[in-house]
Amino acid sequence: MNILTSLWNKFNWGTGIFLFYSAFVFFMLSLVFMSMQQDIQLVTENYYTEGIDFQKKINQQTNVAALKEKPTIKQFENGTIEIKFPTSNSKTDKINGKIAFFRPSDKDLDFSLPIRLTETNNQLITKKIKQGLWRIKMSWTQEDKTGNNKKFFQETVLVASN
Repeated sequence: MNILTSLWNKFNWGTGIFLFYSAFVFFMLSLVFMSMQQDIQLVTENYYTEGIDFQKKINQQTNVAALKEKPTIKQFENGTIEIKFPTSNSKTDKINGKIAFFRPSDKDLDFSLPIRLTETNNQLITKKIKQGLWRIKMSWTQEDKTGNNKKFFQETVLVASN
């Protein structure tokens, strides 16, 4: 008799159930092991305090939506990023704030810069950023001619290519 034929003759429903459950247990243990190897990074260290201030952020986004022109972000072929704020009719308007570059896949690449606009209301960022998906979070206050400070927040997605 052939070895395969003798093994097939010994195979019954009990052996099939044993093999099925053994394969299932092996599969589940593999999934648990792979999930334990994943690096989990929080979106932000101050998750709860930022959650409390969420309504303020919504109000700031509403202020951006009310603008006739919104800030735009453009990446040039050499990797330089230009952030252009809308020009205002009054030269007395002052814009202060920060620009945060957030990389969802690696928090070690995150960085932020203060807003320093040129005379043409734009800011050039020459720092080379890694290719891929970035979220650019801009928060700023703008002082108008009456002396009132209005807060703004805009989040934009940028797919960087180098």
